[in-house]
This record gives sequence, structure tokens and C-alpha cells, in this order.
Amino acid sequence: MTSQDTDRPAVDLAILREELIRRRLRGTGLASDSVIGHADRNAPLPLSPGQRQMWFLSRLDPDNPEYLVPIVLRLRGPADVTALRQAFRHLVMRHEILRTRYALADGQPVQVIEQPGPADLAVRDLSDVDPAERERLLTEQIERETLTPLDLSLDLPVRGTVLKLADDDHTLVLIVHHIACDEASVGILVTEMGELYSAFRAGRYPRSSLRTELGRACSASASNGRHHPPAASGAMAALCAQLHCRPYLLGR
Repeated sequence: MTSQDTDRPAVDLAILREELIRRRLRGTGLASDSVIGHADRNAPLPLSPGQRQMWFLSRLDPDNPEYLVPIVLRLRGPADVTALRQAFRHLVMRHEILRTRYALADGQPVQVIEQPGPADLAVRDLSDVDPAERERLLTEQIERETLTPLDLSLDLPVRGTVLKLADDDHTLVLIVHHIACDEASVGILVTEMGELYSAFRAGRYPRSSLRTELGRACSASASNGRHHPPAASGAMAALCAQLHCRPYLLGR
């Protein structure tokens, strides 16, 4: 056996992983199946082909940050952190895909949908740090969040953090696993986050249905690629307009 033959599995895995992530971001998958409707909740919930592929790759290389979708926004001006936390909690509550863990049952991966419960943004106060060190520490904190893996068997596939630099300067960091998110669902997520934040900030309870349910949109796009994704950049612009913020550019 040559060294080239020995290296081939690792090379093939890297190619498969990159291709899967590219297709997930475009809203397509490596395999196709029918549109997913309401599943029987009294039986184990299987994964779609796209979910199985991402689950398998994540199990092989659980610490790889390529499986994470970071959304980082710098909020300039007064921010209502309480409203941000309420918006995040409500977002996770209404979308099953954001409350889903992935376990093994009889040797097969299954979805475990958690009941709506506490899902909170972590808040880290950096305002006491010397101003000359804040930007460096902010970058370090953001990079740490984007490199910290999500354990699909234990964690929800989304987490959020607010980094406070001053009363009028905050950074919102959302991390979503690729198994629950593609370009289509990023657009839904950021749009709803902005609408929910605006509602809670104004003291209004958000209307019951803002957009297409994220769980169904994600499952359908992961399975058959027939979901046409909205422009995530447009949704991000709308969110920034509501939060009075700008995207924070990452060096990766």
C-alpha cells in the first residue's frame, strides 16, 4: 500500500465535508428525499439525509468550527439587553429545529425535540476593562465563541452571547450549527430576531406567526433543495436597521 492510498480516506472526508457545507449554505443537499411534513411524535424521529450526513461528519470531527454558522453584530447606541434576551428565548421557543438534540436509539441517530424552556443569551460585561484593551478582548471573545463546538447530543444547536463594552456599545454573537441552519434559515432567523426584538423593546408581545416555521424550512431544504432561500444579506440589513447595528467582520 502506498502513502497515497493511506491518505485517500482523509482527503475524501475533507472533500465531502466541504461539498456538504457548500450545498447546505446554498440550501441544497447531497441526497434528496420528499418534503418533510408533520412527523409522528410517538415514534423515534429519524434524520433527513442532509441531517444524517452533517451528523456523521460532526461525529467524525466534532471540534471542527466549519460546522458552525456565526452571526456577529455590533450594536452602537442604547441597546435593550432584556429585550434581546426575550427575543432570543422566544425565537428558540417557537422553532423546534433550534430545540433539537441528536441521540442514538438502537444504533441509529434520532431527533430529540426538547420542550420549550429556558434558552437565554449569556451576557458578559467587558465595560470595566481598560478601553485600550477592550477591542482586543472583544475579538478574542468572538473568536472563542466561533471556535467553541456544539455537542449535538447534549447541546441545543444554537447559542447566543451579548458582549457589553459600554452602555452604548454591545456585540451580539449567535452561533448556529449547520445541522439546523442553511442560507435559507439564516435569513429567517435574523429577520425574526429583529422583529422580536423590536416588539419586546416596544413592550408588545410578538404576533404568533412571523415567518415560515424554521424547522420545516430547514428540514425541507436539507432534504431536497427545493426551498428557494431569501437573501440572507437582505435579512441581515433589515435586522441591522432595527438594532441600529452593523455586521462585525471576522478574520476567517
